[in-house]
Amino acid sequence: MRGDNEMKANNKLRLIGKWPVPGPEARKKKQIFVTKPGQTLDVIHGSKNHMLVSFAVSNDFIHFGLMTISSGIVTDPEVHNGDEVFYVLEGSISVIIDSSNQNESVTKSRFEVNCGERFLIPERVSHRYFNHCTVLTKLIFGVAPKL
Repeated sequence: MRGDNEMKANNKLRLIGKWPVPGPEARKKKQIFVTKPGQTLDVIHGSKNHMLVSFAVSNDFIHFGLMTISSGIVTDPEVHNGDEVFYVLEGSISVIIDSSNQNESVTKSRFEVNCGERFLIPERVSHRYFNHCTVLTKLIFGVAPKL
């Protein structure tokens, strides 16, 4: 049974960058999509500390979706080749910036982002999320141009 679950997870990961269809194909056909809640590409992100990432779209131009982080979780570090912006829908979150990223544009190593607030993480800045709340935290995110 474990092999089946691993195969399903690997198949989902192969769709990142091509969900719901590859961007060039959608633009060529001028396809328009409505992505309903059950139609997202849901992946578990992180090898040690997991969070649910539900992509509404993931293509060569943008990755957009919902992150769900359980109470008490500090996520694995991540770095993107594009700017990331997120909006906190529920709960609040700490963004922990890797100290090796310290430069004139990053003046702190930890930022608190509350419900209704937005946050920008420049490309190639290593960061983690810490859900210090007692409830799930949900973030709408976008990364452009590449994860």
